[in-house]
Amino acid sequence: MEIAPSIARICAPNASPYTFTGTNSYIVGKQEIVIIDPGPDVDEHFEALIRAANGRDV
Repeated sequence: MEIAPSIARICAPNASPYTFTGTNSYIVGKQEIVIIDPGPDVDEHFEALIRAANGRDV
């Protein structure tokens, strides 16, 4: 989900009392990106981050 130009949020599927709806990871940048809080070790979330990176340099 794009929350601002060049900033996307990916919510991990790990809802709990501590994470509410899930851990939020952020992808920031256009050509080169950084991933802020890559989240839990959950294959589904990792794959969502890879899809969102879309081949860009991390």
